[in-house]
Amino acid sequence: MERRSVPSAAPIGRHRLQLPPQRETAASAYMSARLGNLRGSATAVRLLQSGLATSTSENYGRLFDAFAAYCDAEGVSALPAEKSTVIAYVGHLAELGTWMASSMQPIFSAINDAHRSLELDPPAVDNFFLKRVRTGLGRLQAEESTTDSRTPLPAAAVLAFIDAAERLPDDALRHLREYVALVLTALFAGRQDSSVHLRSEDIGFGEAQLWLRLSEKGKRQQSVRRVVRLPLAPSAVHGHASVLPRVGALLARYFALRNILAPSQPAFAFQLPGEQRPTTACMERWLAHALARCGIRAPPGFAYLGHSLRSLGASAMAAIGVPRHIYIWLGGWARGSSVVDRCYIDPTFAACPAAYALYGWALSGLYCADAGTVVRATTLPDPRLTAPAPGPTLPESPAHVRAARAIRLRAATRARA
Repeated sequence: MERRSVPSAAPIGRHRLQLPPQRETAASAYMSARLGNLRGSATAVRLLQSGLATSTSENYGRLFDAFAAYCDAEGVSALPAEKSTVIAYVGHLAELGTWMASSMQPIFSAINDAHRSLELDPPAVDNFFLKRVRTGLGRLQAEESTTDSRTPLPAAAVLAFIDAAERLPDDALRHLREYVALVLTALFAGRQDSSVHLRSEDIGFGEAQLWLRLSEKGKRQQSVRRVVRLPLAPSAVHGHASVLPRVGALLARYFALRNILAPSQPAFAFQLPGEQRPTTACMERWLAHALARCGIRAPPGFAYLGHSLRSLGASAMAAIGVPRHIYIWLGGWARGSSVVDRCYIDPTFAACPAAYALYGWALSGLYCADAGTVVRATTLPDPRLTAPAPGPTLPESPAHVRAARAIRLRAATRARA
């Protein structure tokens, strides 16, 4: 009996991908022209478009836009750019005074990425003069200012914020919002962006407890969202009364006054009706305003900035003896991360009554938390950028778009020839 061969079905892989919506970039247009119609080429192009996180791609686009605008004004090419152009651009930024030398690497990464996406030589790498100019800028800036953004805020300052908030009249809702946001951020050693991104449904309170939905860093662009519950009943640790009942009362008052303004609540916890979503820059301003109103100044040569709240939480909890894994978890640092030790904990921070009042609940274990849920980490678009994004993606740099169009035109010309 003759045996017929039966074509085998294609194997079903365990790692099938759900590709994101297609969006054209200079790199994808360039690679499409190079790959042609080879099997897998379309998927490879989509993977190329997903190679950068959305937030990184957006930031690179903004930074390259600024560089391209500078080049257009000076009458020189931005793509490809000469190394001398990048060096002059550093001098231009130094004249503006808008960038620290230590924070400029994303600018060079954006310029280099724009060139590499077209297989052009990156102009902002391995250059003696560029490195020396950056070093000179850093040296001069250090002589002008010795501020340290990681300087922890004193625990007593947060108690001063609570005192000031309790004295506010009901028509000072904006000031009350500032104090409540700052106190809650310090209480959990939170990030500025995490605090301003808290949604209205992420905070709740009653007569017995205050709860907050926190995010813990995970792997592969994922995070764990947990509800942490703190008791609002009066308690004391080492003889120091907890501030949790006072914080709960301030939160209740803030939300009650906000409800009076508008029955439909804004999406974000620290957003007032009619406002845009608050950003990290808002938290910096709120802290500056609160410090000025309370007459609190940093020691000479230092500054209290947004990171000072997070540094306070880590330093104070470490000083009073809270177990390390607890404050790393509360602050949302990745497990096993050394960043908290290198950048946030000040070893000179001493245990004090205010630290026990703020963080005694963590030392005595007066809290509970659920198992949490794993969610995909996302980045919210900046509300100050009003230009609509094409579909579900973010706008590319205009210089990238021009390059993509030129590549498509050349590819179409070759196809007709």
